[in-house]
Amino acid sequence: MRHPLSRGMTMKTALGLGFGATFGLWLFAGYYFTQRMADVQREAAAVNVRYMEAQELLSTVRTQALLGSLHVRDALLDPAPASVEMYRRRVNETYAEVDRALRDYVPILNSVDEAARVQGLRREIDGFRTTMLDVLASDRAQWRSQAPLLLSRILPRRTSVMQVSDEIQKLNRSAFVQQ
Repeated sequence: MRHPLSRGMTMKTALGLGFGATFGLWLFAGYYFTQRMADVQREAAAVNVRYMEAQELLSTVRTQALLGSLHVRDALLDPAPASVEMYRRRVNETYAEVDRALRDYVPILNSVDEAARVQGLRREIDGFRTTMLDVLASDRAQWRSQAPLLLSRILPRRTSVMQVSDEIQKLNRSAFVQQ
């Protein structure tokens, strides 16, 4: 009969090696899982930041569009002839703020559809600005009597800007939920 140590590996050694391999594999899996969870959390945080920034910029666009239409309304009601240039400047300032917000806008998914909607929003805002400046360039002597008619030219453009902005915000929300 042969001695147990002469057979090569004992049962105790084999069990120890098996346990060590299992434990090593378990540690590696735990480390890999922890790293992967950290990566997922970083990605989720980045998507969250992009979403919040995108929503804030779209909110700026909406606010500035509304503010621009208020400037035109105020101009129509202001009796001082010298104030027209101030209101025109304010409309241009709101447009500059909208332009900055749209330049800084980073889409959530960066899809073709979202890029097309942002371009559509930019076109609507350009048309809205042109309409507001056209109203301010009209005959100032008739502003008081024609104010409702002049404002009715602005309202559809403002509504269109709000609708396109809403569509982009909804697209952002759905992209955020998907991410």
